Amino acid sequence: ACCLRFLQGTTYPDVIVSHRPEVTLDTSRMGQDVVVVKNGRRLCGTGAAVANAPIVQNKAYFEVKLQTQGNWGIGLATRRVNLSKVPLGYDGEAWIMDQYGQVKHENKVLSQFRTNIEEGDVVINSNRI
Repeated sequence: ACCLRFLQGTTYPDVIVSHRPEVTLDTSRMGQDVVVVKNGRRLCGTGAAVANAPIVQNKAYFEVKLQTQGNWGIGLATRRVNLSKVPLGYDGEAWIMDQYGQVKHENKVLSQFRTNIEEGDVVINSNRI
């Protein structure tokens, strides 16, 4: 649960958030050759999947644990992205970090991470959008 306390002016009662939805991979919005397993927590196959919860503000947090090496990408996409066409990041519908640490959008490298990402590593994004 989360509490918000308003300290200025009149005293307000605490606001309690009692339900926080579990964010998982959305099996209704995934690529044609994608398999989602582990109760929506793991993606296998070729293609992409999106989460079951949209980003509704200008700041987002997500983390991904890399289970095995290979060709992969993680990031953000619009609803118009083709989840069956990989790799993502070659059009204007997605911003993707790939297995080489390159962040791509519209087939341009926006940034390059210098650290290699290996099996078992957790990639965390907590930036403003």
